[in-house]
Amino acid sequence: DTMSDCCDPSDALGIAACAACTTAVVIPLAIPREVDPERGGLQLRMASTALTGLSDAARFLVDYPHGCVEQTASRLLPLLALGELGPELTGLEASALEARVEAGLARMSSMQRPSGGFSYWPGFGAENEYASFWATLVLGEAVRAGRCPEQSACGRMRAIALEYTSRVLMAPLNLDLELLELASQRVDRVYAAYVLADAEQLRPEHAELIAALAPEWKELPLFARFWLLEVLRQCEQLGLELEGVDTAALSAELLQSALNQATETARSLHFRELQLPGRWMSSEFRTDAIALEVLLRRDPKDPLLPELVAGLQAARQGGRWRTTQENGWALRAMVRYLEAVEARPPRFVAAAWLGDTSLVEQRFEGRSGKPQESLVPMATLLEEPSDTLLVAKRGEGVLYYRLGLDYTPSDQRLPALDAGISLERRYELVSQALGSKEKTEQMQRLDAEGLATVPAGAVVRVTLSVESADRRYYVALEDPLPAGFEPIEAANKTTGASERAIYTQEWGGAFNYREYFDDRVVFYADVMGSGKRSVSYLVRATSPGSYWAAPPKIEEMYAPEVFGRDQGLQVEIQRSL
Repeated sequence: DTMSDCCDPSDALGIAACAACTTAVVIPLAIPREVDPERGGLQLRMASTALTGLSDAARFLVDYPHGCVEQTASRLLPLLALGELGPELTGLEASALEARVEAGLARMSSMQRPSGGFSYWPGFGAENEYASFWATLVLGEAVRAGRCPEQSACGRMRAIALEYTSRVLMAPLNLDLELLELASQRVDRVYAAYVLADAEQLRPEHAELIAALAPEWKELPLFARFWLLEVLRQCEQLGLELEGVDTAALSAELLQSALNQATETARSLHFRELQLPGRWMSSEFRTDAIALEVLLRRDPKDPLLPELVAGLQAARQGGRWRTTQENGWALRAMVRYLEAVEARPPRFVAAAWLGDTSLVEQRFEGRSGKPQESLVPMATLLEEPSDTLLVAKRGEGVLYYRLGLDYTPSDQRLPALDAGISLERRYELVSQALGSKEKTEQMQRLDAEGLATVPAGAVVRVTLSVESADRRYYVALEDPLPAGFEPIEAANKTTGASERAIYTQEWGGAFNYREYFDDRVVFYADVMGSGKRSVSYLVRATSPGSYWAAPPKIEEMYAPEVFGRDQGLQVEIQRSL
């Protein structure tokens, strides 16, 4: 009843015998050579439920470094949706998880406007309808998790958010808008209807607007068609009459239009979403996750569901999807799917070998969110190389495993890179007092030849210059600080454009929010127009020594394949004479 009864990987014939009495797979390995032997290694994670496969996605969301309303809500999602497996899958103790939930709800509350909608950043700005709807969906997860009673602060926050959502849905369409703005208006209205459907808050007074939206479904992107499909299903269930709309016929037409944009293989299904404006935070795999959630609600036995799940799982990189929206929607859909399909409790023993060296043997009884993990340090991989890993299982149930290789290149001096946005960082010594007007000719460029030499106590202006050929949406520009620098404005941790101008071009291409941290400064632009722009801030050189200023990076947060970085820089802070 143990794996050693039938498996002996040290014997070439033993591999065949192992496959005969178990379910086994041999995985080829290729270990990179130009790596730091003191960092990283080969990690194997084995589990009895596919929910553990969501751990990387959950931890990505929980640890995401930025904090607009969408990202704050997304950070809350795994803490709420994973239930009793939450602590194991997020890596947080139960008390720490509870504290994160309270902090997340408090931050969301700081972004809620009197209307009930949410601004994109805390403390200022108008409502962002699109992000408000996502925040309201996540508050629904809090209700389902029993963490948002009706009379609590969370319950009141959700109640007025739903009232706001209802008002947006019922507002008349402005047909005089330009084409893109009109499309955004339709998408926002359908999203609002979906949020109300998710909260079981669709009412007869919403029927007229839904009936007006439905015939225009061909103008909607694919993800919004899936939202509309679910809204129509709920209208039919509730007996809401949509004047002039044949709900059943339109639902069939919507579903067929989606299948016409699907790519199907023997094992997986993927919906091809068109290239869309960044304001919708859209991507193909986000559309797949939305489709999974909607189709699961329509029919939990739909034969397309396993193929859609397989396609979503194959899209992960490093165990997760790319953006907070992809991970958030995928987490919602996958949790619901796995709760429906993993009915039979597993009972099996699993084992793994690296070459002929046994790594682990573990018995699994029932579903558990705690996986069995093994780590082979990078130094061991380099000293005792092996080109195969054998994973085997014996007994009833499915073994889920994840194999990951973490490594750090020996040479961390990455070159500058333009993948849609170019970025240059410049260090200049400020020669005047801070209170006086600074002029360019009174500054001394410090970062020539990849080395910046700075006197201790000196003030340095850091300038980040950005150029993009196209308009970009939801951009984050992050500049790591070398350990010997401190931001002069660090007491003012967050600053909005309305409080202090931090941009150099007209509105529409500006960085409109910034945050200071001990180790970095981050600037954000909700919309960044094409062309060149720069942003700057001041630091003081405080501690003599030699430090590394890691490369600054800029990216579209919901299309991270669009990014840029400058090279890193060695910083020498010299004692004053």
